[in-house]
Amino acid sequence: MIEMDYLRDAETRVFRGRIMKAITMTPLGMVRTQCAPPGDAQWPPEGIEWVLNHDETEWIVREIETQEPPVPPDPTLQDLQAKAIKKVERARAVWFKRGCRWNSPDGAEDVIQTRDQQDITNLLAVQGRANALKADGIDGSVIPFRAESNTTYLLTANEALAMTSAAFDYGQLCYQQMWALKAAIEAAETVAEVQSIETEAELS
Repeated sequence: MIEMDYLRDAETRVFRGRIMKAITMTPLGMVRTQCAPPGDAQWPPEGIEWVLNHDETEWIVREIETQEPPVPPDPTLQDLQAKAIKKVERARAVWFKRGCRWNSPDGAEDVIQTRDQQDITNLLAVQGRANALKADGIDGSVIPFRAESNTTYLLTANEALAMTSAAFDYGQLCYQQMWALKAAIEAAETVAEVQSIETEAELS
């Protein structure tokens, strides 16, 4: 049985095409009555239900009212532009996590990590030490730097400065690319233009 909290005027509840229970409000309170269609009645096809008429004197069939879900409106150009700008901003975060490709002094290909503020702090520390050693005239391979491969390289002051400059230039390039894509999105006049710029950001 389906339990119902409160219904007025002999309304009925239909569950999977079958009336399970009716409730009528009387001066003495709420009266629950078990309901079932006539014994010889056939269950109606899908979309039709058995119900009691208003005064509960006979069974009738009626079409079940259904409502189609509302069709969402097509996004406007401005909606697509806002979405594309967020995608470009996410792409910039991906570029930073990807890091800066770097050839170490011994010729090994590696990556300078630029994932977060901790990586930037480490690079600034290396840069600061390199400047201090260079000012003191020390040019030996004494500055340790660990790249993405977890290989630790010993760099001279000049090598360390070149490495950190490459990393910071890469960060600036990421921002410049993001700014250029966002400006192009804002200037786009058609949906096709916005989608093309989104694709460019994904492929960068």
